[in-house]
Amino acid sequence: MRNKRRSLLTILSLAASLFLLTTLRTVLFELQTASMAPAQELRLITRHAYSFVNPMPMAYLERVRSVPGVREVMPGNWFSGIYIDESNFFGQWTVDQEKLFTINPELQVPDDQKTAERLTMQARAHAAITTMMPHALGLIDDRLGCLQYQLGDFPHGVPEDLVGDSLTERGEWWELLERPVANRGVAGDTVAAVRARLDDVAALDPRIVFVLVGINDLLAGASPEALAARHASLIAELRGRLPRARIVAESLLPIRDELVARDAELTSATVRRANELCRRGAAAAGADWLDLHARLADPEGELDPRYSSDGLHLSGAGYRAWAAAVLPYLQAQDGSGSNLSRRAGL
Repeated sequence: MRNKRRSLLTILSLAASLFLLTTLRTVLFELQTASMAPAQELRLITRHAYSFVNPMPMAYLERVRSVPGVREVMPGNWFSGIYIDESNFFGQWTVDQEKLFTINPELQVPDDQKTAERLTMQARAHAAITTMMPHALGLIDDRLGCLQYQLGDFPHGVPEDLVGDSLTERGEWWELLERPVANRGVAGDTVAAVRARLDDVAALDPRIVFVLVGINDLLAGASPEALAARHASLIAELRGRLPRARIVAESLLPIRDELVARDAELTSATVRRANELCRRGAAAAGADWLDLHARLADPEGELDPRYSSDGLHLSGAGYRAWAAAVLPYLQAQDGSGSNLSRRAGL
């Protein structure tokens, strides 16, 4: 009995010692952290409603900065990469190097090291872009330490702009079209939401704008007639804001009824009816019409299974087919060809 008691007391004393040690180390760590970052309670991070990997419109910077009490705002983009094979995955954050040290004063780095790091990353960025797209040299925002860029800093405005919802947002348009393209797609956007951010589009002063939006209106229960009226107003306003630009209204993409249609409000027939009405409205506003529906539909008029896995959003093959339809407009705009015609099967 005496030995059992002694063993039990020994175990309890060791447990108590470990508990006290862990508690003291935790308290000490938190105190040190608080002293190293005294302003951390004043910092707030906001992200896209869907996921932190989804980018937010750059116009939000000024909106957030205008909120009373906000001292500074810094953009940050998440991007991922693969080194050699998929097992070597890595993720990184891009930030504005200058504002990083303003918002995080506890980060102490000598000025000469900041300059050296900035020059090194600029050289890497320019080398990477020159290798992938030589004509894009010089369009990199030199304030950033990686491949993040700010389209508003383009010296003569961005040449092409694509506006829409998640269908546009998910496209890797720089790679698909092999040229600088402003991707102004935002997941979940309706026609009204796009109209609310036309300032972002007009600020870029693009030569040509592609607009694809409306499927979320139909998903929300809007009739084809209601959608067409909203769409016509959007195109007319865009034409008024960009009188020198070429406006290309793109048709709604086909869907697969068995995968998408929730009720009679959204069917392939509804999409086709909406497209016909939107086409008329776009023509009345002086915009071109690009019939993507015909390019991506199967013989039954639904989204070709080769181009999608969920009956609504596109696969890589779907985006390549879309890019192939957009390319002739770009070539007509600048009078230049591209090896994309071979890659996309034109």
